[in-house]
Order: sequence, then C-alpha cells, then structure tokens
Amino acid sequence: MTKKERNHPSEFLNDLEEWQEHQYCPGHYSGGNLPPQLKYANVNKAGKTFGISLLFLGSISAIAVIGLLFYGAGSSALFGLGYSILLLAAGVKLLTRHRKRNA
Repeated sequence: MTKKERNHPSEFLNDLEEWQEHQYCPGHYSGGNLPPQLKYANVNKAGKTFGISLLFLGSISAIAVIGLLFYGAGSSALFGLGYSILLLAAGVKLLTRHRKRNA
C-alpha cells in the first residue's frame, strides 16, 4: 500500500493497517520499518508503561542469571546476562526518550 492509497486520517491507523497486512512477512520490519506499537511508543503513555515493564523484566532476569552464575551455570548463563542487559538498556532508552519528548 503506497501513501497515496492510505485512507485513514491518522498516521497511526495507516501504520497499523500496514502492520496488519505485513505482520507475517519475514524481513518486512528488519530494514528500519518499525511496528506502530514501537514507532509511537514515546508519544503516548504506553511508551512509559512499556519502558517500565522492560526495566522490570530486565532486572528480574538479571537477578536470576546472576544467581545461576553463583551456582555454577557456566558460560551458558552469559547469554542470559547479555539479554538482561539488552532489556535494561532498551527500557532506559525508551524512558529517556519519553521524558525528553514530554519535557
């Protein structure tokens, strides 16, 4: 669907319709296209909620992985630690973008 064919007055609804059409197409959102849930996350209150939930999940995951490292889980737990750090970084970035946008 091109921009000329879009019929919704809201850009969010146009992006949501595009996501519904291409949600199962592999690679459609890997080239810089963002789903509308993430694209507009720093505009509304949902971005703050999503950032807080990422921080919560990242901290719980980091605590669990650090506990596993103390009990000898080995190098396989380092992948989980990296994933926890990624969740924490994404949550912090989303909250700072949300705060800058609303300030």
